[in-house]
Amino acid sequence: MTLAGQLMLYDAVTGAQVAQVPTGPTGRSLHTQPFWSPVGDALAFVATNTQGGGVHDVYAGEIWTIPFTDTGTATPPTFGAPNLLVASTAGQNNFYPAYSPDGEWLLFSRAPTGPSFINTQSRIQVVRSTGVGGVIDLANANQTRPNNFNSWPRWAPL
Repeated sequence: MTLAGQLMLYDAVTGAQVAQVPTGPTGRSLHTQPFWSPVGDALAFVATNTQGGGVHDVYAGEIWTIPFTDTGTATPPTFGAPNLLVASTAGQNNFYPAYSPDGEWLLFSRAPTGPSFINTQSRIQVVRSTGVGGVIDLANANQTRPNNFNSWPRWAPL
């Protein structure tokens, strides 16, 4: 199965395509679930080779970031090299990244196996946006009651 999930940047006013996000160096064929940093200088996304029921539903996802610079002129914006922030080990699935309002942290869901969409085993995790210090499980934030899922985590505004 050939996956085709490439992130594209469009002008919000005109709807014109501005750039293709250069995620190819990740070695993965599906790139999805993008989330901009609060100041717009980086983009977090999920990369994988295993798609679930749609491009938003993945298995064995990894969290990547890529720096972004918009010159504000007619020249296209520039992207830096993708950076692997959270790897998928032993089939582990990491998905739905979200930057904190100050851009210092990335919140995401992690499951030991299975899809990203409605995964009853998922837990909320956090990592510094630089990757320094490793992944932290937010034990007190995770739901443990039946039919409550730890998916699509988001930060409250400051």
